[in-house]
Amino acid sequence: MHVGISSNLVRRRGWIITVISANKVPVPVLIVHDKASDRFYAMDAVCAHFGCGMLTDVQGLSARCPIHGAVYDLRTGNRVTEPSSNPSSPCGFCAGHVPLRTYAVRDDNGTVDLEVERQFTA
Repeated sequence: MHVGISSNLVRRRGWIITVISANKVPVPVLIVHDKASDRFYAMDAVCAHFGCGMLTDVQGLSARCPIHGAVYDLRTGNRVTEPSSNPSSPCGFCAGHVPLRTYAVRDDNGTVDLEVERQFTA
């Protein structure tokens, strides 16, 4: 899936959130550049806890939800730190699937292409 974002922009900023269409539903996706390996990683950008937080606190290869503090591994989509409040409460807004959906990211002549790598399972 061609997303039309400059890979150099992602490299300079370190991360970016874009919106893709999955089955005609807008899905925010976090794309991160790891400087150490010069690789890109991407996963759904909405926290699976309550669906209210965008994963914008990026530290290395993890992203933290600013609302309740859940932390996700960008490589796998797995939650590595539980939310600080009501960790077992299901999300009322979204399906709340963990691991989050991840994407293979390719730099295609200066623009970012995504391919679904891990679908969530019911």
